[in-house]
Amino acid sequence: METSETGLRALGDKAGVPHATISRLLRGMVLPDLGTLARLEVALGTSLWPGLTAWTEREHGLSSRNTEPLP
Repeated sequence: METSETGLRALGDKAGVPHATISRLLRGMVLPDLGTLARLEVALGTSLWPGLTAWTEREHGLSSRNTEPLP
């Protein structure tokens, strides 16, 4: 949220998600369901979930930040 300049209420309106829900998500009080996650991704124009890439890297023992094998 720091990089997007989008307020919670504006994001909530754009995504169709209550701003209180977004606040609870950001504070780690709840986990989003897939529908909420998808609406937030569309509203923000970015991926919030690492997707299959993270699983592929994990299976091959690679860190998502570099190509060095994990210990």
